[in-house]
Amino acid sequence: MKINLNSYFLKNLKILDYNAACIGYLGLIAHPLYWVWWTFVDPQPFENIYIRIIGVVSCALFLVRKKWPSKLKRYFSVYWFLGIMYNCPFFFTVYTIDSGFSALWTSVVFCSLYLTIMMMQNYFLFFLNYISGVVLAVLFCYIKNSGLDFPDSDYFLYTYLPVLSFAIATGFIFDYGNKKGVLAQEKAKVYKSLAGSIAHEIRNPLNTINVLSNQINSTLQNLENEMQDCVNEARKQNEIIDNQTNKPKK
Repeated sequence: MKINLNSYFLKNLKILDYNAACIGYLGLIAHPLYWVWWTFVDPQPFENIYIRIIGVVSCALFLVRKKWPSKLKRYFSVYWFLGIMYNCPFFFTVYTIDSGFSALWTSVVFCSLYLTIMMMQNYFLFFLNYISGVVLAVLFCYIKNSGLDFPDSDYFLYTYLPVLSFAIATGFIFDYGNKKGVLAQEKAKVYKSLAGSIAHEIRNPLNTINVLSNQINSTLQNLENEMQDCVNEARKQNEIIDNQTNKPKK
């Protein structure tokens, strides 16, 4: 069965302008800033300017997505998936491996994990994104370094994996809670809008009835005044006739 990745991503990825702006500005500022820091202030042997440049360009494209050509805009969901993969799991895994799994970069990996969960907002796409990014990072480091130098198995089994599992679990919990909160807010907005619409629809006929009733009251008042005038006129005529009838003859 043929799967259209673009259609699948469009259907399952909820890309908010706020998220795109946050990732765009974050990468545009953080990549150059940390490159300067770890190149001149606190030099690190694994710092790579080319990886940083790709990160800056990929994040900059997030910020100008509304100016993309129309033919390319429909593929932005695919680019979003790949851009998050590069700037989160791939980038941080590469630096973690090159740093010899230092405590600093191991902890930063968990931050990238949380960020990936928030940006994907879909658990299957999160796992696909993160696993693909890690695998590509391992292959990249293997080719670049002509091999890999992993720490012993005890580190993975008793330190790295338990903390990684905890980070994933808590990330899902917070993401689920956030979705519930957003859903509740959306429901509240819908109910408020519905209540306003109902009140508006009820108010319109009530206003019409009120106007008609005022018109009817005004018409009845006019009729009553006219009838009273007629009665008064008739009384005057009767009085005149009575006076003429009762007037003594000479």
